[in-house]
Amino acid sequence: MIRGGRLPRKTDGFNANSIPNANPAVFRELKAGVSKVESRIGIDLPQSNLGFTTDGDFLGVHFGSGDSRTVLLQKSFFNRNSDQIIKDLQNAFNSKWAVNSPTPLQYVIVHELGHSIWVNHVEGNIREMARLNRGIRGLYRAFVRDGARGRIPISRYANANINEFFAETFVKAIIGRNQNKYSRQLLKLLRENKDLLKKYR
Repeated sequence: MIRGGRLPRKTDGFNANSIPNANPAVFRELKAGVSKVESRIGIDLPQSNLGFTTDGDFLGVHFGSGDSRTVLLQKSFFNRNSDQIIKDLQNAFNSKWAVNSPTPLQYVIVHELGHSIWVNHVEGNIREMARLNRGIRGLYRAFVRDGARGRIPISRYANANINEFFAETFVKAIIGRNQNKYSRQLLKLLRENKDLLKKYR
């Protein structure tokens, strides 16, 4: 998503005034997505690290680590009526490319927050995180075996690599329909390790 090594700029803060053409439901749903991540896992997310950008051709992106990690949403996509945004996302849901959700406006931000948690807290070589990391990698191996049998237990996007598997399973766990063994186990692993997630936030 980030091409040529150039990081997108945070052009607008994470507030309703940053998307003036959107109806109020859009920003309310984005905020609700952040709140659901915090409440379901039991950690706080600094909203100063969230924002909007006019750079790039992505819907959302995560980059950075530690206190400098950032999640940005594409302003042109979200600066619209909620019905237009949902219609665009519904195509991805209907094709099983992305995890279906009863709250589709929350999908992109929850997916990117999933990347933020995986990259910064789990994927790295932090010794205390080794057990959690093994658990997630074990889940991914089982998911790959399911995929080899032609099943789509999460989404097609989750098949791309372990990073997208984590982010998509995270979406399913937080806001998805019909929880399954992957989403339930991922949420269990994250909750069991919430103190570590807070420590390495």
